[in-house]
Amino acid sequence: SPGVEPQEVRTILGEQNPITDASPGAIPIVENATANAFLVQPLPTFITGTGGKSGTKVTPLDIGNFWDQDYIARFGRQGDPSNPDDFAVALRNAEAEVRFQLNQVETGEGWYDADLIMNRSVVDEVFGDVLRTRVILNSDLDGNGVDPEYMHQLLLAISAPLSFNTRPKPNMNAAMKVFDITLETGTIPHLNPETGKLWTSRKVAGQSLQVLQSMIDQLGVKNAMKWLFEMHTIQAIRAMKRSTNVFKDTQGMSISGDEASTRMGAFILGPKGGSFFLNINRIDDTTTDLWDTRSFNRHFGRMTSPGAPGQSGLLDQPRNLQQRGQQKDFNAELASKFSKTERDAQAIRWYYEQNVFAAMGQTSARPSKFSEGAIEFRDNIGRRATRDSGGTVQPVHDPGSRGRGSSRRGERRGRGSTRRVAPTPSPGKGGG
Repeated sequence: SPGVEPQEVRTILGEQNPITDASPGAIPIVENATANAFLVQPLPTFITGTGGKSGTKVTPLDIGNFWDQDYIARFGRQGDPSNPDDFAVALRNAEAEVRFQLNQVETGEGWYDADLIMNRSVVDEVFGDVLRTRVILNSDLDGNGVDPEYMHQLLLAISAPLSFNTRPKPNMNAAMKVFDITLETGTIPHLNPETGKLWTSRKVAGQSLQVLQSMIDQLGVKNAMKWLFEMHTIQAIRAMKRSTNVFKDTQGMSISGDEASTRMGAFILGPKGGSFFLNINRIDDTTTDLWDTRSFNRHFGRMTSPGAPGQSGLLDQPRNLQQRGQQKDFNAELASKFSKTERDAQAIRWYYEQNVFAAMGQTSARPSKFSEGAIEFRDNIGRRATRDSGGTVQPVHDPGSRGRGSSRRGERRGRGSTRRVAPTPSPGKGGG
């Protein structure tokens, strides 16, 4: 109602629809969607958990089992996205959830725009002095140095594969660490040099970083970034991926489509990585990631089966190309229904799904932002070149910090070419 605050509406709905039995099939329907009921309760109402040392902690698998059982309790069978009737029912439920989310204080809409503007501001604060020196990572092909805009694109390209099964805050935090080392050494590190391990739990993330490095070696930074935004035949994308010698040489190179058809080069980073990279560069697409997959599967009671579950116990990736297409169609339909871009529709659904998981007991699932990861890096980690010998982070605005506000350009040797990278820290400022 006009003049009524969102929190007040939630309070009223919660009082009118109390959850008295938190078991599958017993949850009241609020504003035409069952999941809404968990979001309006005045006090936390968690489902039964089975995880942790106590055996009572709510896990993603507990939540997946709940919704799979709830679907069967309501419809008598598991849903099927290929069944037009089931698809239509799922869309109606999702529409009710999006409508509910749009009446909240933080809707998620604009996540790809407003938060990335904030993120860009923090990145400029941390790395701006280095980027303004026009970094060279490939002396043969980077000319007089790379325009800062292309380096910002490189940071986002690094963040794309690091997003696999990773939430926005730790995703950008890791990307900033990788970017920092890249500026310091002239090479994208596919492993964390401090641990010798992968940056994330997904091996493909490290492999994708190696692909980016190979593209820079072959094309230079500017042309590598332009290549990601340009249209290429599937054959050409496969050929580029094959040329990096990172992945096993197969006919399709895990890139679907007819050889003569065209796609943006970003899809060399995979269907999820490619879509995500384009979205964070304000090019509309649907990223079929973990939260999009969980949301989609929940609407069909298929969060845990059929198929091989991921580390969480849930099916956190599309089962196959058919489902990936169904997820894209599902989000596109919702975007059209509410006159939103696909990336905004998806962000709204991300926020909703994460809030549902948190309300059901997985409290760590609350939405996070890219900019939070950048701020964490700025305030608590800092550039390796600006830490003191004890590893303490120096304020990035401190004019006394080496590497801040300096126009000096360091010279390093790597991968057969000279690279102009971030200034070497002065004595007493250890590399951390």
